[in-house]
Amino acid sequence: MRLVAGMIMGSLIVALLLCGNDKSTFALMTIIQAKVFHELRRIGLTIDNVHREKIQIYSDCGLFSVALLGLIDVVWFRGSKMLVWFMLYTLWFVFWVIFVLNQASSSSILGQHIAHQSWIHLSILYTLTQPAFIHWNIANGGLFWFIFPCFLVICNDCSAYYCGNRWGKTRLISLSPSKTVGGFVGALCITVLFGYITCTCCMHEHYRLLVCFVNSINLEIYSNIRYHGVIMALYASIFAPFGGFLASALKRATNIKDFAGWIPGHGGIVDRVDCQLFMAVFTYIYYQFIVDMR
Repeated sequence: MRLVAGMIMGSLIVALLLCGNDKSTFALMTIIQAKVFHELRRIGLTIDNVHREKIQIYSDCGLFSVALLGLIDVVWFRGSKMLVWFMLYTLWFVFWVIFVLNQASSSSILGQHIAHQSWIHLSILYTLTQPAFIHWNIANGGLFWFIFPCFLVICNDCSAYYCGNRWGKTRLISLSPSKTVGGFVGALCITVLFGYITCTCCMHEHYRLLVCFVNSINLEIYSNIRYHGVIMALYASIFAPFGGFLASALKRATNIKDFAGWIPGHGGIVDRVDCQLFMAVFTYIYYQFIVDMR
């Protein structure tokens, strides 16, 4: 089942590569991130599980809906209705204070509701910024700037697993005992090589689907996409794994093995995209201020 699930996920990426555009990708990423939000809110970081109260569930779903509508407005309509979404957020806030905080039976429960809502805001910030930056990456530079960073993280994750099993002896970080220095270093080397070779192939005329077109470049080194591939591979290898370490910390804090069992053999969506935490944002900033620098 683990192999089948992996093949399905890989086929989905290939189909997106061949048939997708910025609109379909944004829709797919929004659906995935909605599931990520569901998994993050259900782990329950509070002692008395206040996140399971019906009124809190209604509150969280309402807040996510308002934030999602605001995101769609910003991405597709340049924030033309932002005042409407802010007023809806204000109404949600009033609802939360009156029907959630005001109904708390003790100061301890009150504090847990506030802590839970802080976690919900952080979860929404993470889940809904990803589709926005992915959309902007595709709209500004093409599908390459979505597919390539994703594959860098996937390559690094798989390489770390292989190298760690083969050569890993020294533990890298206590939050994730299975991560080793050997796996980290080996994955870094393999991912950098993968990034360089992939970008070299993308420069070939037979791979026009993946070619990114740049209007102007100020520095000569940036005229070669291979250098961009190496830099992005370094980021994916050095910094992206720390998103996975954060996910491991959350699982240890809540005494769970996986965030969900939605994907056979792979856990939940969060278990698969944890290392993508900053990749879309980094790609956007890197493209805007380095690749497309004018």
